[in-house]
Amino acid sequence: MLKLKTITEAEASLEKQKKMINYKSFYGFNKEPFPQDIKTDALYPTATLNAFTERFLCAVNLGAVAVITGEVGYGKSMR
Repeated sequence: MLKLKTITEAEASLEKQKKMINYKSFYGFNKEPFPQDIKTDALYPTATLNAFTERFLCAVNLGAVAVITGEVGYGKSMR
C-alpha cells in the first residue's frame, strides 16, 4: 500500500528556510542580500538617488504633496 505524506505549513516553511540557508552559504553571504527593508546607509549614493532625496526632503519640509513614480521593482513601496 502506498502512503502519502502530507507536509504541514510549518514543515514547508522549514524546508524553504533550509534552501535559503544553502544559497547564502553557497554564495558566501553573511546576511540576506535582498531584504524587504534596506537601511539607507547601505544604499550606493548615486547622483540620481541624491537628487531624489533632495527633492523628497524639500517636499516634506514644505509640507507639500509628493508623488513617487517609477518602474516595477524600483522600491517605491513603503512598509
